[in-house]
Amino acid sequence: PDRKRDAVCVLTHGQDQWAVAYSSFVLAKQAGFELQFADADYEIPVSNIYMLPSVTGEIPLPLRTQKELLRRVREDGATLYISWNGALLSGFPDIMGAEVTANRERQCGQTVTVTAIHEKLPMQGQRKLVIQPVTAQVLATEENGDPALLCNCYGKGKIYFLGFGLEQTLCSETGAFEKPYYKLYEYLFKANIDSVVTRKNNPLLGTTEHPLPEGSWAVTVINYGTESVEEVLTLKTGCRFCGACAGNVSSVAPDTVKVSLTAGEMCIFTVK
Repeated sequence: PDRKRDAVCVLTHGQDQWAVAYSSFVLAKQAGFELQFADADYEIPVSNIYMLPSVTGEIPLPLRTQKELLRRVREDGATLYISWNGALLSGFPDIMGAEVTANRERQCGQTVTVTAIHEKLPMQGQRKLVIQPVTAQVLATEENGDPALLCNCYGKGKIYFLGFGLEQTLCSETGAFEKPYYKLYEYLFKANIDSVVTRKNNPLLGTTEHPLPEGSWAVTVINYGTESVEEVLTLKTGCRFCGACAGNVSSVAPDTVKVSLTAGEMCIFTVK
């Protein structure tokens, strides 16, 4: 059966959609969840998580799409992530709980400190928003202390705003995905994702989850790395390992599964 998707990534006007989609996909895979892509000009699939990565341009998405996404956050309790690559966003103070005091050209890259994940991540951007939080919480800062990542409660849901076009810039940087950028996605989204396999430690392993009859799941694990890997995966509370279908898989405990994979190898097992 088709794999379960955990979040909808909306591609918008004016951006390099292939580059943005590629980076978003890789970061999500490393963080342990699966994306579904959507075009901002068409109906957006329903999800608990929506992403607007590296938005740019004067009209990044139709007003009707913006209003509908905000409605789903406000009324349905969804989570919306926006990474900013110079776009003009209407209603910013109300949406993000912050005032923009300046919009200027950046002179250099920045090292962004994300306190919650204990990481300092280098980021690039052509323009900078100088932001004064009102109701928003600051989750990450630039070198001079300016907010880089905000979280604002919006109705029943939340909106995250990153002041860098992260996905656009990573696609053109050699070795970018060897750095722990994926931990930012993991931090922002994993708490809102009801996955069967809830934790993996190795970003070079990718998983997919496929619903089967009677509440069972088929899970694939792929080693995208160039070396052999052994990993213990933790299952969602209440799930148990049923058996291996392909590859080197064993059960360590009722709620854990051990996989051993050579470079490029995959395995398949079932849980219920």
